[in-house]
Amino acid sequence: MNGVAGTVIQLVPIAVLVVAGWWLAHRKIIAAEVSKPLCDLTFLLLIPAFLFPELYASDLRQLFDIQAIATYAGVSLTGMVIVGGLCRRFTNVGAAGTALRMMAACQINTAYFAIPVFVQLFDDAAPVLPVLVLQVCCQTVLVLIILELAENHRTAGRHPAVSVARSVTAALTTPVVIACAAAIACNIMSLTVPETVLSGLSFAGEAASPVALIALGLHLGGSTLRLRGATPDENAIIVVKCVIFPLMVFGLAEYVLPISDPWPAYLTMLAAMPTPQNVFVLAGRYGGDLDFAGSVVVKTTFVALLLLPVWTTIVM
Repeated sequence: MNGVAGTVIQLVPIAVLVVAGWWLAHRKIIAAEVSKPLCDLTFLLLIPAFLFPELYASDLRQLFDIQAIATYAGVSLTGMVIVGGLCRRFTNVGAAGTALRMMAACQINTAYFAIPVFVQLFDDAAPVLPVLVLQVCCQTVLVLIILELAENHRTAGRHPAVSVARSVTAALTTPVVIACAAAIACNIMSLTVPETVLSGLSFAGEAASPVALIALGLHLGGSTLRLRGATPDENAIIVVKCVIFPLMVFGLAEYVLPISDPWPAYLTMLAAMPTPQNVFVLAGRYGGDLDFAGSVVVKTTFVALLLLPVWTTIVM
């Protein structure tokens, strides 16, 4: 019980900030729409400011454990393919709907959820960074390509090659990727970054976790939690994201492959994070199922919060 109680106590600040944001939006003290500029601020400025000094000062060989990251990548990409195949076989959601369900089932909320959780539980968000880079540069690119090709087919617009190039460019030119690439380059080449720059970025980056959690709460406060009328595929995606995916990662990392500690715990906790808000953003941008996307983001966030003590007890 001490371990469970200790974990719950560590997670209290995270829950308090999310609930505070939800309450402010629910009581209409702060409009739920404010979550959008706060999310933009976090993603475009605060998270890159947080990532650069973290990566710059890290031991890249230890941080980018090839076997651990390859294991996570293999499970997540395999999961996306399986979910995509099942969607095509048993649903009529189309290519865009399938891509969004692949993303919802096997991608995680890194910037707005995983980083605060890892800071609180492990006092270190560095293990999140390789998975964040993997998602942006690989998984999100795959989803964007499918969405762009589906949009191109629907509108008979640009050439498919142009759509693919646009998708790759959009993913690889985000501030998060640029910050990571710059930090890794400076680290590898042993370039000296002035201390004033690093301290300034760290100062701004310290605000990333609380702002992200409050923004997430505001978003949840403006969403309607639909308990009835949920479609079977929606419920299935929630189970896959919150239970099956982390179990697959844990089983493979802990019992099948010789992955050294503490990476099995890190990878399992990462897999247990909720569906990213980008699913909802992309659903709106590409004319997808907004009701499905919003519901999955909200429900996986609540379920992930409830299950975090369980996963922590299992892996630690």
